[in-house]
Amino acid sequence: MSNSTIWLQNHVIEIEYYRIQQLRSHNKLVNFDERKKILEVDNSEWEVWHQTLKKALVSEGIGDMGDPTFEKLF
Repeated sequence: MSNSTIWLQNHVIEIEYYRIQQLRSHNKLVNFDERKKILEVDNSEWEVWHQTLKKALVSEGIGDMGDPTFEKLF
């Protein structure tokens, strides 16, 4: 095998390695974006639940808006 053939084979291997790394990076970005959307939905659901519970407790007289413990929890 000549030096140029070996160089070419090594270069092809490096290119393939680079392409694999690019695909992995792309997959990580896609997974990150999907996870971010899930967390945003979870956070919105938590806020709705949190506010509903807070209003229910206040309307039942269980929590006082001036109570520091209640304020800290909610």
